[in-house]
Amino acid sequence: MFQIQFVLLISRQGKVRLTKWYSPYTQKERSKVIRELSGVILTRGPKLCNFVEWRGLKVVYKRYASLYFCMCIDQDDNELEVLEIIHHFVEILDRYFGSVCELDLIFNFHKAYYILDELLIAGELQESSKKTVARLIAAQDSLVETAKEQASSISNIIAQATKISRGLDPVKMTNSNVLKSIISTAESSQLKALTHQNEKGDIPPYTYNELQRLTAYLINAGPEIIQPLEKLPNPVRLT
Repeated sequence: MFQIQFVLLISRQGKVRLTKWYSPYTQKERSKVIRELSGVILTRGPKLCNFVEWRGLKVVYKRYASLYFCMCIDQDDNELEVLEIIHHFVEILDRYFGSVCELDLIFNFHKAYYILDELLIAGELQESSKKTVARLIAAQDSLVETAKEQASSISNIIAQATKISRGLDPVKMTNSNVLKSIISTAESSQLKALTHQNEKGDIPPYTYNELQRLTAYLINAGPEIIQPLEKLPNPVRLT
């Protein structure tokens, strides 16, 4: 099994859309590699072969629409197999995005990295099944959506607590007042739902712990919690 040294996605304008390095290169060396290969590959005619010998290595590339997919291998490795890997990668991207284009990779570059990481590990092909990669990426998307929903719930709770705190008089407000406001917030249906979900084990414990930390923070902060930050003598830190 051969090892791929690095993967590059370059547009016809010379813009780099994706890079993945499987061999140690410094940042200066990476910039030089990208500059050199961009100049070599982008100027090659369409009738020339898809293999370029470069620095004692071999660069295999293939153009799809406005993007050049490039992979670097050793001199003795099989170029045709690398071409198949490139095409395999493009087919998975096309299946995921649906008629994938350069714009999809610009705005969803992180998903392109997810797919590449499922396909290649340490420069070696790990998964040849498109269905398996699609299933793993779908599961990852589901985890991301769940995390977004949990973060949104916590943000709403913080907003509710802040709104209650701002309605209090900073002169008369004491720790007892803050505690009452937190209790009032805890009685909201949203916080009840989160607490119930945590008891059932539907959400990770850290979400509930964050709520406990938020409560302790608001109680300890006292009147400072509703004062403008620029008027505070020292920044309030979450401990």
